[in-house]
Amino acid sequence: MFTLPMCLNSIFLINTAAQVGDQPIGISANYTYETIDVPGVDFLAVTASSDFEDYAGNTPSADGEKMMGFTLIDGVFETHHFPGAKNTYFYALGNNGLAAGHYEDSDGLFHGVILENGELRQYDFPGAVQTEIYGYSDSTGVLTGNFIDASGVRRGFSGDEIIEYPGATETYADFVSTIDNVVGSYVDTEGTYHAYLRGPGG
Repeated sequence: MFTLPMCLNSIFLINTAAQVGDQPIGISANYTYETIDVPGVDFLAVTASSDFEDYAGNTPSADGEKMMGFTLIDGVFETHHFPGAKNTYFYALGNNGLAAGHYEDSDGLFHGVILENGELRQYDFPGAVQTEIYGYSDSTGVLTGNFIDASGVRRGFSGDEIIEYPGATETYADFVSTIDNVVGSYVDTEGTYHAYLRGPGG
């Protein structure tokens, strides 16, 4: 049985002494740690949670040859694997039980995958060669992630909108909030990654 530490907000206070150069820095954060135990499962990588303490993530298959997405909803653990895929990954979970992520096909390309009402379906952003889903908004039903077009350029998307940071060589979109704020990163012309926050107005 595997015990996975989960980091959640709570009333417990942890003070950690950090140091930059010779100067100590006090860091305070409110965390508590919970564990998730699933009998017979040796490894869980939790990547998403809902407001109702349901979880989604990834776990190896019984033979250890592929990764499968999992959901743990209302205490029921289920694994999910897209037919014919090498690997299936979940990275988003809605309060309605919708899970999303992407799967890897036999050529090593990624395609978006959505689990809804117990059924898996593929989602490719229009014109994309590869699609990866990382976020889902309960309030709008919008999926957020990245896609690579036929010319090899990576851009973010949220819903049907393309997100491309000005002057970036690559743009990643990783999370969408209930008010359509998108959080992600972009790569500049020197190959350095930078974080960005995109507001609802663009």
